Amino acid sequence: MHINESIQIFYDDQRSYVVQWEPTFEPIGVIVFIHGLGEHIRRYDDQFQFFTTQGYTILAADLPAHGRSEGERGVWLSLEPHYKVIEGLLSLARNKYAGLPVLLYGHSMGANLAAGYVNTFLPKLNGLILTGIAIKTPNDLPKALIRFVLAAPRWIKNIAISNRLNLKSLSHDADIIKRYTSDPLVHDRISLGAGASILSNAFKILKTEVKPDYPVLLMHGADDTITFPEGSRLLKQKWPDAELKVWPDLLHEIHNEPNKAEVWSYTMQWIDQLLKK
Repeated sequence: MHINESIQIFYDDQRSYVVQWEPTFEPIGVIVFIHGLGEHIRRYDDQFQFFTTQGYTILAADLPAHGRSEGERGVWLSLEPHYKVIEGLLSLARNKYAGLPVLLYGHSMGANLAAGYVNTFLPKLNGLILTGIAIKTPNDLPKALIRFVLAAPRWIKNIAISNRLNLKSLSHDADIIKRYTSDPLVHDRISLGAGASILSNAFKILKTEVKPDYPVLLMHGADDTITFPEGSRLLKQKWPDAELKVWPDLLHEIHNEPNKAEVWSYTMQWIDQLLKK
C-alpha cells in the first residue's frame, strides 16, 4: 500500500489535510470516504489497508475543524465547508482516476454529510455506503429549537461544548477506546451552530423525495447508542431499494469491533458485486 499525503484548498483558503491510500497495483475503483465527528482519517489506516489489497484506492480528508485540517475544533456555521470538501475529493477522484468507478462512503456524521450531499447536489456515483448514520441520536432537539439556533447571532452559534460522546458505545475493543482517548488529533468539541446544522440535515434527509439511482448500502450496529439504528431503518423506508445490514451486538464503530474483518469483507463483497453488474 502507498500512502500519499497533501494539503488542498477546497473552501475559503482553508487548508485541508488529504490522504490517498493506493494499492501496489492498478486500482479497480475509488472510494471517497467521509469521517465522523471529532475524529480524523488516519484512524482508518488498518481498514483502508485492507481495501487497497482488494484493489481500491481511498481518498479522504480531515474535515474542516478536525484532525490536521484548519479551523477551530468542532466549530462551523453551516455544512457548506464540508460539502466543498466532498466536492473537492470527488473531483480529485474523477480527475486522477478517470474511467474508474467512484463510490462515496461516510460514517456517523460523515454518513449524514454524504447523504445530505447526494440529496442536494445529485452527484454521479457508482455506489453509496452509509454506516452508523447520524439521523437519530441521544442529542436530538425539536425542530423549533434547531431553527432558533441556526438563526442566532454568530457568537451564539460559535459557542463550543462537549459532544458528550458515550465512549462505552464506541467499540467492544478496549484498545480502540484507549487509542481514541489518547489520540491528540481527536477532540470532543462541537459548537451550537455545528450541532444544529447536523440535526437539521437529518430532518432534511428524511424529508426529501430524492432517491439515489445507484446502489446504496446502509449498515449499523444493533447496540449503537451514539447514533441509533432507527435512523438507518428510517432511511431504508425512504430509500426502499437500499440494502440495510444491522449487525447484531455491534456498537457504533462497526469497522473497529473485534470482528471488524467480517465487516470489512462484507463491505468489499457488496462493492465487488455491484461493480460486476
